[in-house]
Amino acid sequence: SAEPITVGIEEFMLALVIANPSRWDACLSLGLQAEDFAHSENRALFESLQAWLAFNAASNVADMVNTLDATLQPRFERLLAETQAAALSDDEVEKVVLRLRERAVRKQIERLRFLEEEASHAGEFEALQDYRHMIQMSAEQMDWIQEMSHNLSASARGERRRHASGR
Repeated sequence: SAEPITVGIEEFMLALVIANPSRWDACLSLGLQAEDFAHSENRALFESLQAWLAFNAASNVADMVNTLDATLQPRFERLLAETQAAALSDDEVEKVVLRLRERAVRKQIERLRFLEEEASHAGEFEALQDYRHMIQMSAEQMDWIQEMSHNLSASARGERRRHASGR
């Protein structure tokens, strides 16, 4: 039998889209991309889902299993069985996407800072400028992600207050 799948944020995100293909566009609009997935199997599943949903939007996503590489099929089937992701609200879905994006951008900034340091020591000033520019762009992306997360949390708090006061 296949090794058990640990449901981290990447697997949860995939299970969420598999359970709710209609939420795919909302995830993409928040910038979700294959590079946000650190694990190669999850990245491959994301890319397969992207291709499947582009051409088979009307069909059952469970049918996608037959189009997958044999090594990905057991993982896909375990994610398909992960049903708790199906019950999330739209705001909760957005929070998961933003957490995944934030993690990926943070790792990207760390890698760029390392490369910036190397370029600095090597006296490669053109590369140094490029890395600094990319770090700046990534920092701006991080600010946007954090602002979106904050706005989501604030609107959720307001919603809970209205609900509690019976309005």
